[in-house]
Amino acid sequence: MIAWKEQFGPFIRYCSVGIVNTLGHVVLVVSMVEVLSVAPPPANTLAFLIANIGSYAMNSRWTFRSQMSVSRYLRFFTISLVGLGITYGCSTAVAHFGLHYLLGVALSVMLVAVTGFVLGRLFVFRD
Repeated sequence: MIAWKEQFGPFIRYCSVGIVNTLGHVVLVVSMVEVLSVAPPPANTLAFLIANIGSYAMNSRWTFRSQMSVSRYLRFFTISLVGLGITYGCSTAVAHFGLHYLLGVALSVMLVAVTGFVLGRLFVFRD
């Protein structure tokens, strides 16, 4: 059983890792597109993969203090895809109802942060 009150610190670390990785992702995309003339879709895809590996490493070591493994990373990557689905769903719902797209961004950021942390704690970093 997880004592959720004790998870506040790890949740803040998890969110901090997310902020750092988001900034890194953006820097990678802009650098590849503007400096290396890579088309935006492959640049964004490669930046996602690099940031995802970085996120896994930082969350393993700092947030959850767990050992890294390939099988654990594959579970982490799956949860990242769940986050992508949530993001797509929020954006689609907001667009469907004619609301400002930033509402979808805000909703997805909050939902992905909480969902990713909980699923990560339960299914990836459960030591």
